[in-house]
Amino acid sequence: FSYLAKMGKGIKMYHASPRYRIEEFFEGKKIKVEDLHSKDLMRKIAKALCEYNQDKELFKVISRFDSYIPFAEKILSDWKPIIVQEFDSYKDSVKSEESHKILQKLKYLTTPQFEKEYRNLLQGLSGSELVASHCDLHEMNMLKSADMKRVMLIDYEYTSVNYRAMDIATLYVETGIDYTNPSFPYFKHRSDLKWTQDELDFFIESYLEYDPRFRKYKKSEAPQLMREVRVAEPLVSALWAMWALITADWKNFDKKKNWNLKYAELRFDMYQKNKKTALCPYY
Repeated sequence: FSYLAKMGKGIKMYHASPRYRIEEFFEGKKIKVEDLHSKDLMRKIAKALCEYNQDKELFKVISRFDSYIPFAEKILSDWKPIIVQEFDSYKDSVKSEESHKILQKLKYLTTPQFEKEYRNLLQGLSGSELVASHCDLHEMNMLKSADMKRVMLIDYEYTSVNYRAMDIATLYVETGIDYTNPSFPYFKHRSDLKWTQDELDFFIESYLEYDPRFRKYKKSEAPQLMREVRVAEPLVSALWAMWALITADWKNFDKKKNWNLKYAELRFDMYQKNKKTALCPYY
């Protein structure tokens, strides 16, 4: 946070303590998932993301904490043991038939087969560039400036070293999820809103256009980045399925509506759908 504020790439921070921060007021406008089809906005997001990913000083700062281990790899070793423990602790306490049915499906995330699949998909990204990655890119973590001339990325909680395709794949998947649903579970799968292939092509070419290394060669580099995004797509869904489980209130699955469980199921179903189409030797 402090680095991005200091470099003018994030909201200014006037004070920080272990308990709170005082930040500037940024006069911006929210972005709705429907807005992500605007080519002008897509180009602005591509520019902001490319500059974020290619920030070498930011990369150095976060590398001190990540030891150059990509976020997509780190979460498997960090989160999977927690999920296994939660299943072992609460497998007999969930009485709701619906919750039990969903958990039986999600238990696949604790299996050696899932880990084998996940690591094989990671292998498909082994030659991909490591960058400073936002890791949680969706419409609610971006703001349009009041004059509509720029987009600012916000909420840097998960910023880490990661493969360059992961942020693009994250945004691509998120274009098909609407988080403004007023009723439980407060999100809705909107496959009708997900970017088309042409829109994904446009975003990738726009992204490469803002990278000085590929500006002249975006047409030749775009297919390689597209391949990486297709491999990253199921990884992104698996990652957020695991996140939903480790942040869930396991003790109260039967006592109150738990959106985490529904969200984990949605992201898991996305993972299952996309993993076999990923360009990966395992398949």
